[in-house]
Amino acid sequence: MSFAVNLQLDPFTLAVFAVACACLGWGALQLHAMESRHERDGALPTLAWGMALQALASALLLAAGLWRQPWCTVLALPLFATALLLWLAGVRRISRRAPRLDWLALLVPLALLAGLAHALLFPEPHWDLLIAAATQLLPIVLLIRELRLGRVAGEMNVVRRATIVVLALHGLAQLLLAGGALAGQLPLAPPGPLLLWLDLLVFNVCLPLCLLLLSANLLRARLGSLVRHDALTGLFNRRGMEEAAQRDIRRARKREVRLGLVVFGLERFRMVNEHYGFAAGDAALRAFAHELKAAAPAGSCTGRIGGEEFCLLVELDGASIAPLLSRLDPLLSGVDVEFGDAAIRLQATLGSAVLGSDGDDFDQLLQTARERLAERRKRNSVPPPPRDGGRDNYTVSEATINQLQLAMPRPALP
Repeated sequence: MSFAVNLQLDPFTLAVFAVACACLGWGALQLHAMESRHERDGALPTLAWGMALQALASALLLAAGLWRQPWCTVLALPLFATALLLWLAGVRRISRRAPRLDWLALLVPLALLAGLAHALLFPEPHWDLLIAAATQLLPIVLLIRELRLGRVAGEMNVVRRATIVVLALHGLAQLLLAGGALAGQLPLAPPGPLLLWLDLLVFNVCLPLCLLLLSANLLRARLGSLVRHDALTGLFNRRGMEEAAQRDIRRARKREVRLGLVVFGLERFRMVNEHYGFAAGDAALRAFAHELKAAAPAGSCTGRIGGEEFCLLVELDGASIAPLLSRLDPLLSGVDVEFGDAAIRLQATLGSAVLGSDGDDFDQLLQTARERLAERRKRNSVPPPPRDGGRDNYTVSEATINQLQLAMPRPALP
């Protein structure tokens, strides 16, 4: 017993499949946008609206082939251009870039005017393909450029490459259709060339899937970055430093080089929070993190592993860590922080450890560096001022005396 399936993929069947796939792609992107509604940048809704306009344009193109209505093609051309521009804005928003379109928005009215001119003045069928190629090629090129520039962690992942390939094939199909129409090598009578509907089907099937996977991949990468980085300073947190240290320690053992770990502790940081407020403390932490990142050698890892504790993991030029510590001396002398009218000077103390002589993993190095930090703090600690009769001795500045005198009520004049 044998079964024979006779499936004829005529242009109208391909067109119906293309419209259905575009609608399903819009639904998938819309559901993903609803699940990720905590994302405030609006990237996913922008991609979903682009897919909705793509589905509507595909349906209008199908109606133009079925009922031979020129106004359907006139409306489909600007909708295709708008969908590409929305995808361009969505990809820029995913990559944390400004979704600026500027003069590119003029492609939509130009496509509408070109479609009207074609319907009223130039009714030849090949103008449909020429106008479609002219209004879609530039957004496609810009989309490919954005996908190549907006990388995650400097890597070109498989999803990005697949999206670029889909866009490049769509642009190539538009060029072939336009070239074939000009050369008179395509059957332009309704329902039109088969390549047009095949390209529309593949484009509506692959692009929603690629955009969905791309947005999910970038959101997952962004979540991983939030887990491994300190939200206040942008440096590695404890987990990020542990992962980076494990990677660097394996590399150092293969290359037979030494690593140095330096731990910084800010002095009297609690007094900054008590006297100036927590906002001033946050500004102080950001300022010290900026100075630490600027003073760190190239290729090093910097992190904030505690409330006022920072660390630096770097590959040493030799067996001694002394040259690195001398380079970091300006951080110990003090970092100036300006917050409102207050000028705060933060001083730091450090403790160091070297891989091999002080420990074989990150936890041992961190423990040794913290012990040396505590010892140095004890040596540099200043004893509290003496007490006289159970009362503290305070020194009142001249500015405070002047303020008190100004605040005192003056006697009325006779």
